Amino acid sequence: MAEEEYARVQVQEGESNVVVEKRGNEGRKYNDLPLDIAAEIAGRLTLGDYLHLRTACTVFRSVSPPVDWKKKALEGLELPPLSPWLIFFEKDGVCSLVDPRHGDKYLISLPPSLSNCGIYYSKNGWFLMSGNTDSTFLFNPFTRKIVPFPKDDIPYRFFTSYMGFSCYPTSSDCLVVVFGQKFYQKVYLSYTRLGGQGWTDVDFHSSMDFVFCENSPVFYQGAFYCLGRGGNLGVLQFTAGEVTWRVLLKPTRPCSSYHQNFLVECNGKLLSVFVGEFGKGVRVFKLNHSPMAWIEVESLGHYMIYISRSSSLAAMATAPGMENKIYFPRFCGQSGHSNVFYSLDTKKFHSFESGNAEVDFYSTREQLCACWIEPNWC
Repeated sequence: MAEEEYARVQVQEGESNVVVEKRGNEGRKYNDLPLDIAAEIAGRLTLGDYLHLRTACTVFRSVSPPVDWKKKALEGLELPPLSPWLIFFEKDGVCSLVDPRHGDKYLISLPPSLSNCGIYYSKNGWFLMSGNTDSTFLFNPFTRKIVPFPKDDIPYRFFTSYMGFSCYPTSSDCLVVVFGQKFYQKVYLSYTRLGGQGWTDVDFHSSMDFVFCENSPVFYQGAFYCLGRGGNLGVLQFTAGEVTWRVLLKPTRPCSSYHQNFLVECNGKLLSVFVGEFGKGVRVFKLNHSPMAWIEVESLGHYMIYISRSSSLAAMATAPGMENKIYFPRFCGQSGHSNVFYSLDTKKFHSFESGNAEVDFYSTREQLCACWIEPNWC
């Protein structure tokens, strides 16, 4: 009698592993898998692989039903680890989502009211979007929830696209800020709180020059930190009903030659990333508060950094090989959507599709108007 193919589950030191042993009958189908084994496989997949699994066959679909991610999050249940994904607009109101690890690409349709709007900021799975002077709102592409703002004109929006918000838009404490600038020593601000009556406009004058850069602010320790084009820091703070803007004398810029800079919070620390022209040289620094100075970082440990003009994020590595890297909104390779990252181990650019190592951006393609988003169903 011919031997059969079967699967068993090994449990060792609190961890279970699916072991498939093949014994003849090479033509066996997915449908022949025992349901408990199929369920074990489904429970160990990332989001993208889980979605693929549901389309493979009826057996996998039966053991991997659509997940009510919002309900699981609200109940405090354990969610699968999801790394940030790169998102950008296609034609006809469609967004592309790219998994930086596997290069998988998914499409999300936008509500018609958002089809002509741009993404100015991303945080906690939400976008801060704007189309014109009377349409500014927050949008979660996973739940498709839209949170509109008061339809007041924001006069300073046309001077800069520098925007941000403080926390989850589901909170009434969420503070939204829009910066504007005409001159190096003058900053305009419009801000509002969700559920508030409208926008408040404030003008600030400083004795020190500050020029907003093509990066995003970071809400850190109760204040908005902004990294200027000159490598200096500006701090917007709301305390006891008072709004203040300060351009810090220190820290001074930590390096002299760079083309772009980015600010990101990582493991409770404020980090800056300086990138040379065409990617020639990438350096990471940590803000030391006493004395105020940037200290160079040689390793991120198990953390990853994702940088773009409208969002910069940090997260723990969700899969082996993803750690200690900086992910850019750039692609390379034959597939066209293999994500480019900078390794702090090799000091070079790589992708998971190709084994090549590059010292600059020349063989890569930047995805314009793209940003990183953390999948969130709340």
